[in-house]
Amino acid sequence: MTKSKEPSEEKAIERFRNFLGQERNTTFAITGRDVEVDSTTHENFDYQLQSQDGTKIAVELFRLVEDGKELGRKKVFGSFIEQLKKELLSRGVKGYFISTPEFVVKKAKFPLIP
Repeated sequence: MTKSKEPSEEKAIERFRNFLGQERNTTFAITGRDVEVDSTTHENFDYQLQSQDGTKIAVELFRLVEDGKELGRKKVFGSFIEQLKKELLSRGVKGYFISTPEFVVKKAKFPLIP
């Protein structure tokens, strides 16, 4: 039984289809969701795409972060680290290693982040 996809997955596959359209100059349609490849193990892939000429692509999506909030935190933290690197390099500091406990920097408290 096919379960419905999360909105983030649907957005991701649309971005991928747009990318394929631009890079390959070919339109790919979604021809399957949660396509089962093994009826014993119920192993599947997320999407099957097919072009006008019949070329099929299997797509498996995976997340590098759990949700949008975590992604936002990682972006803010990454921006903070980049600012720190620039500052250290401007002072001539090279070859350093910094180890810190995990912490959260709120965007509002770090105004340099766009």
